[in-house]
Amino acid sequence: MIIDFIFRALQISAPTYLDIGANDPRMFNNTYFFYLRGCKGVSIEPDPDLFRVLVRERASETLLNVGVAATPSPSLPFYVMSTPTLNTFSKSEAHRYAETGMHQIVRVDTIEVLTVDQIVTDHFGGASPDLLSVDVEGLDFDIINSIDFNKIRPTVICVETLTFSESRDEIKLEDIRDLILGNGYKLYADTYINSIFVDEHKWLNRQ
Repeated sequence: MIIDFIFRALQISAPTYLDIGANDPRMFNNTYFFYLRGCKGVSIEPDPDLFRVLVRERASETLLNVGVAATPSPSLPFYVMSTPTLNTFSKSEAHRYAETGMHQIVRVDTIEVLTVDQIVTDHFGGASPDLLSVDVEGLDFDIINSIDFNKIRPTVICVETLTFSESRDEIKLEDIRDLILGNGYKLYADTYINSIFVDEHKWLNRQ
């Protein structure tokens, strides 16, 4: 609803979106609301099981069963966890989750990966998506840091900026916040788990 308010204020009636780490097609999904409104976008989900659910539930959008990496690579190991929301390409994060004793590494798949630049070039015709949503458990900073914001400049960025913890000692990831702010974005809202940024120039110069 916060993101929808931003787009309405900017008079963007049908925002496009790139959802990196879509996971479930509905629950906890940052782009489902826009999908229901008929907006066009690309959802990325590397877990083959979750991807099949996406295909069944959201067949009218572009769906890619790949991962996203900061640098080009044919494939990377993907850690599928017993709690699917914790699936990750980060070995250290996967083992950190497992060490709590409450989550297990179910399997390690080898998954094709693309860069944000490749996805935007191939599926947005080189134009920037209006919304970029990133939730990849441990590699969010690396992915955002790989974006050339002079070339790819989403109007709104929604990114998870809180580490996961079973002991309630979560850490707010200020490096992600500072990175996005340093590229000309304004922190518009923070839900504690997610931070929502808007292009400062577009926001200040809205009609």
